[in-house]
Amino acid sequence: MPLHILGPMVVIGVLAIAVLLHLLGLSQRLRFDAGSARQAWLRHFPDAAIQDVFVAPDGHAALILSSDGPGVVFAMGADSAAKFLRGAELQPDHKGLHFRYSDIGTPVISIPMPSLQQDRWIKAMGPL
Repeated sequence: MPLHILGPMVVIGVLAIAVLLHLLGLSQRLRFDAGSARQAWLRHFPDAAIQDVFVAPDGHAALILSSDGPGVVFAMGADSAAKFLRGAELQPDHKGLHFRYSDIGTPVISIPMPSLQQDRWIKAMGPL
């Protein structure tokens, strides 16, 4: 098949798949409630004993208090990622909480939330 026909066919096909996935609702960002945050954490850390779960106001992240220490489970598109807060530098501001890591894989986790809820999370986490 000539390249001038194959190129547009591939581009149109990829665009059609992207539009179809979006129309079917499969491109929405993952949202957590307490139960789904717990399940997502256990998927990443199956041996963890979870003590408490605090879900962020937007539902895209949750603070997990476990026997191994505090951690955050957060949405990465339609999937979740989880990370312990050990070694993170906490930087609260008027927009929310920001956890900075020296890890190149997850340099910053930003969780938008109001000041009142920030205080609740900071008290629950204790010293990092």
